[in-house]
Amino acid sequence: MKGSRYTFKSQDLRDISAVKWIPEDENSIVGAVQIFHGMAEHIDRYEDFALYLNSKGFVVVGHDHRGHGKSLENESDTGIFAEKDGWEKVVNDARKVTTQIRDQHGDIPLFIVSHSMGSFIARDYISRWGNDVSGVILSGTGNQAPLIMSVLGALTRLEILFRGMRHRSTFFDNLSFGSFNKPFEPGAPTPFEWLSRDREQVDRYVNDPLCGFICTSSFFRDLSTGLKRVCSPSIYGEVPENLPVLLYSGEEDPVGGEKGSLVKQVYDQYKAAGLSDVNMILNPGGRHESLNETNRQDVYEIFIRWLIDHLPVSGENDEDLKAGEQPST
Repeated sequence: MKGSRYTFKSQDLRDISAVKWIPEDENSIVGAVQIFHGMAEHIDRYEDFALYLNSKGFVVVGHDHRGHGKSLENESDTGIFAEKDGWEKVVNDARKVTTQIRDQHGDIPLFIVSHSMGSFIARDYISRWGNDVSGVILSGTGNQAPLIMSVLGALTRLEILFRGMRHRSTFFDNLSFGSFNKPFEPGAPTPFEWLSRDREQVDRYVNDPLCGFICTSSFFRDLSTGLKRVCSPSIYGEVPENLPVLLYSGEEDPVGGEKGSLVKQVYDQYKAAGLSDVNMILNPGGRHESLNETNRQDVYEIFIRWLIDHLPVSGENDEDLKAGEQPST
């Protein structure tokens, strides 16, 4: 690993582990990217992308969400945010990382690149502090009915009552993800074919002890709380109208719905709320983890072009998005 790992204290004094990647030529720094990773994974999986961003002049910082990666006090903390107010604490952890970036690098342009669960955290984040960032990329996001999330939350609390907060909830895991692999069955070699078309990347995920774990009942309680909030129509109006947003998903990503239908719902909500710079790109044939897809170099290039295009002053040689990569709506 080439990044520098450090630990900081959260507002509730939990140890949160983070990684910072800095360009070799610090005089070449043009901006910063804060990465919000997804559920049942960890920030180290983003090192290749972070090093690519370094080569383009971006400082990159990302942390392991509590209950993930190395943000654990002990192994039993895997897949749990907190006993109380877990979603709120996760969002505030991300905010603390932003503050650290600002303390170390001043007012350089700061972007959020988020994936899956991290994209939902980012959507909450920008409804609170959207004026503090220069733009956000939402990878592998989706939409849920707030009423369904309310019902799910009630069911999780019932399970907690009978099984406890740290119960590994196979029920809610299956309810949430059980259908995701069905398009690739029968004959799917793993339960995670929905992540990527790249066999090697899927196998890496399967063989990574810090990935693919079953989360706790309290985690699903907190996740339902967060999704209810970020998918409520009113929250879109809390995002600054001038904040650039890019939604990027695989066309075959089950989180985004059939042919990106749920991603399109999010796009439409941001447009309806008056955001002036919202774009959506669907990767043909792509699955959930766009940064680990067979065409990930193309994804890297799309992301860096978008980031550079949204710097306050773009270089003369920066390319615009190619016509074939224009956002589809």
